[in-house]
Amino acid sequence: MLRCFAFFCTLVLSANLLYSQQPTLKRFQYDGKIGKSVKAAVWITEQRGMVRGEIRYSTSKTTIALGGTKDLNGYLLYEFSGTGQISGVITGKLVKSDFIGKWSSPATGKDLDMKMSFQKGVVIPAPSNSSLQGEYYYRFGKDGPEGTLRCQSAGDDSAIIKIETTTGGPAYNQATVDSTIVRLADGQARLMVGDACRIRIRFFNEFAMVDVDDETGCGFGMNATVSGVYKKIQGNRP
Repeated sequence: MLRCFAFFCTLVLSANLLYSQQPTLKRFQYDGKIGKSVKAAVWITEQRGMVRGEIRYSTSKTTIALGGTKDLNGYLLYEFSGTGQISGVITGKLVKSDFIGKWSSPATGKDLDMKMSFQKGVVIPAPSNSSLQGEYYYRFGKDGPEGTLRCQSAGDDSAIIKIETTTGGPAYNQATVDSTIVRLADGQARLMVGDACRIRIRFFNEFAMVDVDDETGCGFGMNATVSGVYKKIQGNRP
């Protein structure tokens, strides 16, 4: 009996030690209102300027995925459906312990004030980024801008990246990055288009964040860009 108990304790201690050695992140919850009457709860996790989370409205039992970025100007978050459609855009800053900002609808252009109060923070395991390959997508409304990023494994620490986007109507100008083999390091990839177009891709959970140093040298169509936040809608080989 004593041997069994000692063996069980060893297993528990080993599991706790293994968990304590795993990278972790903090997940914060905020509750409040959008506009004067819409109650909602928001959960946010950050990693190196990338943000993912969920929002749940009091009128629904399901959560909506949030993906975006945080910089010196504050947060820029997008509400994503499972198919990559963007239903809302959230901008805001932390003022003391409150999240203060705006919620806007890409479909109607309607803006609402947003005030959320901090509720709690918990520690969660950091995403492993073990399976980045798949198809990532975003679209703003029926006739708005849309983009697709495809990531295909090309061996250890390498991937083939292809990006295609269009502006909204009526112009539908395009920005394209042809299939390019890139090196993946710590969930990030960098590539060049021509001699002056530097592109960075960062992966965080089910999102890919793309930014470009200077798009004037990329050869994209007028007002077209590959910069943005894309949500994975299809896993495995795209």
